[in-house]
Amino acid sequence: RGTAELYQVAVQTYRAALEQLSRDDNPIDWALTQKHLGASLQAIAERTNDEETLNQSAEALEAALETFRPEIYPIQWASAQNRLGLVLYKLDLKTGDAETLKKSLNAFQSALHIFNRNDHPARWADVMNNFAQAAQVLGEQLHSTEVLEKAVNACMGALEIRRKEKGPLLWAATQNNLGSALFLLGKLTGDEDRLEGAAGAFDQALGVYTDFNAERLASVA
Repeated sequence: RGTAELYQVAVQTYRAALEQLSRDDNPIDWALTQKHLGASLQAIAERTNDEETLNQSAEALEAALETFRPEIYPIQWASAQNRLGLVLYKLDLKTGDAETLKKSLNAFQSALHIFNRNDHPARWADVMNNFAQAAQVLGEQLHSTEVLEKAVNACMGALEIRRKEKGPLLWAATQNNLGSALFLLGKLTGDEDRLEGAAGAFDQALGVYTDFNAERLASVA
């Protein structure tokens, strides 16, 4: 529906379930409920941009990760790590706290231990794209060419999996991400080739967004 109303109902329901679930007696049900609670709060925060909701989402996901262990529940653990990374990234955009951003990058790197390129190529590309987003913000904050290079390389890796012909909007999102990373790197180093690469990546993204009538995304590109 494009609103947060049903997510609010989901949050209330998960919280009611957690009042009845014992972490000691039902650890997996408890952890799954925490994970879904975190995801629902994240969805609300994406619509409201509310810092407290993001904090609550991070708390729920961190609680789930206390029970999920990668050696026993690898997929649940990795997906929760990826989601936590996204939430922490959004929190940093609100607070500008570099430590939060470092935690975000650590969460993405943890997820990549499970979502590797060979076994989970699509999920690997998703996490790499997310990692690149966070890395370019940290690189700009720290004025670090090394971190910005990592963001560029993560985008290039993701584009080897995200193909335009298979998923044009995902491909365009990573091109847009690549453009941002190259622009920041070019601005920091004065390298015109980086800036030209940024312009080319933005142009690639713009072409797809225009074809799909994605006006808001096109205007950003």
